[in-house]
Amino acid sequence: MKKICIFKSILNLGASLAPVGFSAFIWRRDPENGEKPQSCSPQGWWEYQPWLMAACLVLLASGSSLAQTIWTGPKMVFTKPDFSDYTLEENQDRITPNVWITRQNTQGIYNIKQEDFYEQNFSPQDTEWAFGTTADMANLTFANWQTTVNSRPPSMVDRDMVVHLISEDIYIDIKFTNWAVRSGGGGFSYIRSTKSPDTPAPALLSLEAECAQVGGGWTTVKNEAAASGASYVVFNNGVAYAPPADVAANQVRFSFNLNAPGAYYLFARIRALSSSDDSFWVRINNGPWFSWSGGIAINNHFNWNRYPANPLNLPAGANTLDFAYREDGTQLDKIILNTQNQIPVGLGQPSGNCQATAASEQTETTSLSLKLYPNEVVNGQLTVVPGFGKQSEKQGTLLITDLLGNVLASLPVTEGTEATLDMSKFGSRRVLIVSLVGTNGEAIRKRVIVR
Repeated sequence: MKKICIFKSILNLGASLAPVGFSAFIWRRDPENGEKPQSCSPQGWWEYQPWLMAACLVLLASGSSLAQTIWTGPKMVFTKPDFSDYTLEENQDRITPNVWITRQNTQGIYNIKQEDFYEQNFSPQDTEWAFGTTADMANLTFANWQTTVNSRPPSMVDRDMVVHLISEDIYIDIKFTNWAVRSGGGGFSYIRSTKSPDTPAPALLSLEAECAQVGGGWTTVKNEAAASGASYVVFNNGVAYAPPADVAANQVRFSFNLNAPGAYYLFARIRALSSSDDSFWVRINNGPWFSWSGGIAINNHFNWNRYPANPLNLPAGANTLDFAYREDGTQLDKIILNTQNQIPVGLGQPSGNCQATAASEQTETTSLSLKLYPNEVVNGQLTVVPGFGKQSEKQGTLLITDLLGNVLASLPVTEGTEATLDMSKFGSRRVLIVSLVGTNGEAIRKRVIVR
């Protein structure tokens, strides 16, 4: 742990760098009662990851700047009563769209928005914690919640802490005022800061390509679990190194409304399989066409790409954004417009232009079912039972992906089959997504923990 603390102190010396938290050890303690560890690793994790330490030192030397937001708004009190229903909104502190803190009747707190239960040395997902206040950010040492409280949650009561919401890069002052132990019913309460009143909410627009106005020359490809919404669009036949004919068949048009004018940044989730399939023509509000023919990642995954002509100065009210083919085979999954110039991660935020979408990992459909056991894979074997409900075709595709949407494996499945998967080949100590995709494009996703 000493190595981690020293290294984190080095990182925190950079005034432009946000504090970074790492978990160095795997502890096996009771997260509620603070029992002594059954086992722990006596050596720092960094000894085995010198490449990562070197990369971080390079980042520090380069003077890279990481944007961060500190909430300094009025303090609020959140209380989750003993034995209350943790699945109800009133018993969850929905801090942001990505972080909803709650607790079951025992064990620790977790982020019910992104995980189904408390996981040692991991929960609450997408957060890290430190003792202290945001007024002393440079001296804070962040780690996962269990490590920070030394597996003794009662010890944190009445002590100043800071929670970092990692994906949104938000820092919040927080102080726990109560913690029910053992069989006390899982109650807890805290006081925390809220969003600063003078901080405007960032504008964000998320749109699926398959739910836009897709021209007749384009194909909508379904049953693709790596895509947001399980679908993407592609132009399969033709190249146009000058803008193609200005007809609907050649274009995918996104129509949207903005509440306020401003500078917006465009990001597109694209899969470009080669240097001959990695470009589009793009235009805003029927203006001139821009050749997006550079800077698009080339590999066999969907990647978020920053539009090189950013920012876009867009008016309030109705707007249109057109993609036309330039090289056939370039696959378009989704676009996001935001005012933060922050590149999305994973599948991006849920989209608002589809009547129904499978974009979210937690989306459950009415016609598909997916049973996994055990949910926590210890011996490498996972049994999967798919169900197709009212779908006319009782078959589909089972996919295993990581949290970024990269497909690790796929296999066809049918109604009534039971598949046993060897998860050990995907590594250990990670969270994966198992997806069932029907022939009509519907999908259901569930998380599984691989030890």
